[in-house]
Amino acid sequence: MLKIRMITYLFLSFTATSLLFATAPLTLNTALAQANDGFDGDEKALMEQYKGKPLPDVLLIVAYAYQDGKTLKPNADRAVLFFQKAVEAGNKNALVPLGYAYQSGKGVTADPDKAIKLFTEAADAGKSDAYLALGFAAQSGLGTTVDPEKAVDYFQKAAAAGNKNALVPLGYAYQSGKGIAADPQQAVKLFSEAAEAGKSDAYLALGYALQSGTGTAADPKQAVDYFDKAVAAGNTNALVPLGYAYQSGKGVSAKPKKAFSLFNEAAQAGKADGYTAMGYAYQSGKGVKRKNTKKAIEMFGRAVDMGNGQAMIALSYIYSDDRLGYFSKAKAIKLIKKANAADTKGSLSALLWLDQNMLTSMLQKKIAAKGFLPTYRDGRLDKRTISGINKFCRANSIGKQCAAGPLSKKGLKAIEDVLARDV
Repeated sequence: MLKIRMITYLFLSFTATSLLFATAPLTLNTALAQANDGFDGDEKALMEQYKGKPLPDVLLIVAYAYQDGKTLKPNADRAVLFFQKAVEAGNKNALVPLGYAYQSGKGVTADPDKAIKLFTEAADAGKSDAYLALGFAAQSGLGTTVDPEKAVDYFQKAAAAGNKNALVPLGYAYQSGKGIAADPQQAVKLFSEAAEAGKSDAYLALGYALQSGTGTAADPKQAVDYFDKAVAAGNTNALVPLGYAYQSGKGVSAKPKKAFSLFNEAAQAGKADGYTAMGYAYQSGKGVKRKNTKKAIEMFGRAVDMGNGQAMIALSYIYSDDRLGYFSKAKAIKLIKKANAADTKGSLSALLWLDQNMLTSMLQKKIAAKGFLPTYRDGRLDKRTISGINKFCRANSIGKQCAAGPLSKKGLKAIEDVLARDV
């Protein structure tokens, strides 16, 4: 989720007002005087407002106008066209947004490799947002190989160049220890610096840190304050954690109905975790008139369609429970397989009482991938498999939890906690 969230945030928040106008000999007056310039009426009207400015800069303004839909009707294809025109006219500031278009496939056929080339060209020109883009690419593997150390290096370069958008992803690297030695306190310092610069994703990061006590003393009330700030700043990713705070009463007076309202707002904003939270609410009856398994299935289903792994697991439990009237082992297993393929925490435990052979098979594959089993053995809980699981547990300091048995509830939870850290 972090990778997708940060890339989307940078892509949408980049605005024309932050541009440094480049110098170019060809002005807009000259371009508009040409007979076959290829601009339609609305484009010309917008461009007329910037007469006298260098053409490359005005082309970029039009591209962003199409992208954000504030002054021109949203049109991804035309946005890409104008980003390309700006690049061709020599505007290096257009390289990164054009790269994001190729990365996402919005307005053009997706081509992650081309995106990397554009980001690299912009980085060579000293553009700090290009370092950030290359960092996200190295983190996710889009158009390049996954390289956490290189990602951190790029984030550091962007931050050193004064790009405040790099502080939060750099902070998450310090928090997780991916690509650099873990330092939760340094993470909080970076989040705080970004928050002082008004970055809404920093408010969200600080909220989570204060909620869990990671890198700072736990403070549920202050966590809620930061979630509130993020929501007030328009960050829809903060709606669900704020909702859970109101649902549980941690850091704020419990208001289940307000919590449900926040979950619904997140769902309407296209957030899969909003639908998942609504599913849990209908399942538990918190914030709604009564428990409603049918509505829970509907909400979880919408989240599943959006690729939410936790919703897959939640829905699999409903299909696994013959007391609820929706029992379907086939549906449950299909969902668990999908969640497991996405490395969703809890997908192994969901199989504990449903299909232990499949559980063993999935666990073997994960343990083998970590080098604790010489070969992937298909679902047989033999001595070699048990030995491999025990070695994995000891190597990750969870030997006590695993002592109850390789397929015990306590042991599986500990194993999944370790596996989740590496995702």
